[in-house]
Amino acid sequence: RKSETEFGKAENLMYPINSAFNDFGIIWEDEKRGYFTSNRPGGKGGDDILSFYIPALVFAMQGNVTNVKTGEAIAGATIKLVGSDGTSVETISDETGYYEFAQKGVADRHIKENTSYQIFVSKEEHLNAKGEETTVGVEVSTTFVHDFALQKFVSEDPEETVEIEFPEVQYDLGKYSLRPESKDSLNFLYQTLMDNPTIVIELSAHTDSRGSDASNQTLSQKRAQSCVDYLIQKGIPGDRMVPKGYGENRLLITDAEIAKMSSKEEKEAGHQKNRRTVFSVIRADYVPNGQ
Repeated sequence: RKSETEFGKAENLMYPINSAFNDFGIIWEDEKRGYFTSNRPGGKGGDDILSFYIPALVFAMQGNVTNVKTGEAIAGATIKLVGSDGTSVETISDETGYYEFAQKGVADRHIKENTSYQIFVSKEEHLNAKGEETTVGVEVSTTFVHDFALQKFVSEDPEETVEIEFPEVQYDLGKYSLRPESKDSLNFLYQTLMDNPTIVIELSAHTDSRGSDASNQTLSQKRAQSCVDYLIQKGIPGDRMVPKGYGENRLLITDAEIAKMSSKEEKEAGHQKNRRTVFSVIRADYVPNGQ
């Protein structure tokens, strides 16, 4: 009922209120309970007055947290659920990486009706992840499933740097100015920095082995700087990024491996893998200037 004088669209209350028998004369006590008359079997007379109660919808959320590269379970990750109603609740992934937000009682409803939620996942030495869910418009009890794969940015070997790939940043041959599609790739890195406000990164550019060492070194440094300049323009503080060009010093595929490739296309693809832009996390304790 929309008001005292206007009715809304008719809605089938479904079984067990609406049965195959004659059900009529419904009266609502409030939004969830009331009375109606029915001649269904099992009553005391021809037509009986029955009471009813419509239980609240029950929502839950569960999933697994794993390592994005190895697929191994991540225990001890914090999963935070923030609702559009201002509520906030946290849980921790267990030794198998599993987490859940489940209703354990009427007063312990982590996920409510007609509410949108943001999900934030964090773990030391890993990049944060996030997701979203909503119960708005959901008319049946539901268990939502959200799995998260986290990127670890610290190696088990203290001498080893973890290079983190992001969508390819492209340049014209011999140039360091960003192509339009490269800006879309850097927007991915921009969002990563926004989602992880305490990390400081080295943004590294690499070339293939063609050309002189000196020219490749200069070109890669300018390419790394062009990426940093773009992110600064978008509002990322410059002291959170260190541009570093490595030229041809860190080839993923050696010249000997490329020489063994059978086709020109394969060889060019090998060179392209060497012409990469990546980032690594230098530290995770950034505090903005003045704070």
